[in-house]
Amino acid sequence: MSSSRTRRSSCRDLSLTSAASAARTRLGHTLTEVVFGGATSHGVTAVVQWQDWLGRAEDDAKLPLYKQGRRRSYQDLAEEAGDSLSAQLQPAVLEERGRMIQGALDRLRRDIEAARLDVLVVIGDDQGEAFPPSSTPTLAIHTGEQATAAQMPVPDDAAPWMHRAVAGLGMDRSRPLPTAGELAVQVIGSLARQGFDVAPFNTDVTGRGLGHAFTFPHRRLLLDGPVRLLPILINTYYAPNQPTPARCYAIGAALCQALKTAGTSDRVGILASGGLSHFIVEEDLDRSVLEAIARSDRHILERLPAERLLEGSSEIRNWIAAAGVFAQHPVKWCEYVPTRRSPAGSGCGNGFLTWQV
Repeated sequence: MSSSRTRRSSCRDLSLTSAASAARTRLGHTLTEVVFGGATSHGVTAVVQWQDWLGRAEDDAKLPLYKQGRRRSYQDLAEEAGDSLSAQLQPAVLEERGRMIQGALDRLRRDIEAARLDVLVVIGDDQGEAFPPSSTPTLAIHTGEQATAAQMPVPDDAAPWMHRAVAGLGMDRSRPLPTAGELAVQVIGSLARQGFDVAPFNTDVTGRGLGHAFTFPHRRLLLDGPVRLLPILINTYYAPNQPTPARCYAIGAALCQALKTAGTSDRVGILASGGLSHFIVEEDLDRSVLEAIARSDRHILERLPAERLLEGSSEIRNWIAAAGVFAQHPVKWCEYVPTRRSPAGSGCGNGFLTWQV
């Protein structure tokens, strides 16, 4: 899914090549430059080999499963599907989809490397790592020059796939992550002036950590390297204060404005982390989101039914926010790999894309 249309970008003046940028440089001002935009899924099917997906599938009956916004039992979904999904569960198909996922992640990693980033803004969500679920703010941004990666506890007798998955997510141990505190403070100030209430937080102060929405990109796409993160947490999961899809899009548009006026010399990338549909794969939902992003159709994105954005599918809100940043940029490339691992249709709609910046 890509577009070759040329669009006038609301963020184009972030480029140092523009006349306005040159004028600001002559006046002695520094300029933050946005040079990359992308989005990635980050679930189990993205971090372990296909054989391990089957181990994860054994536990799927214990998960809260939703389809078309309704809570459903694993048994009910399996009976409804009958043998319609059996071809998708063949080893050769699973192996090929695993190769497609890793190929897309490798391409995303190469694009990020080519952008020569100083900072990667990651729009993700929290699942009880940085904040208790009962006290999760609608919108939070990490400040400080270092964050802590949360460690996901895994029992010693857990299945081998679980140990591999936790390591792939970057949560096998607590470790420091470089973060862009100076830029974060400027972004928070701009968002506040634009009418957004932001909760600043610092894991070094709270004693908590960042979850896999942030540790996975740092490990898989940044290779645990020196590029600093700017973690933006949107509460996608926990009622009652989840932002609407329209509010998420507005957050992205405001973030675009915040980076326009930021006074650092950083080369910045923006990455949405999470999604697409899971724990039940809903291809109609995923494709409608990807097509709306490719068309820059904000109305479709803003009007997505909130009842379909539950559990893991709620992370589609992060993609909507990123789409708000890059509203005037065409999609450069997109890969969608719907990956089911059980007769009930559980798994993940894996999506990967970049914008032409």
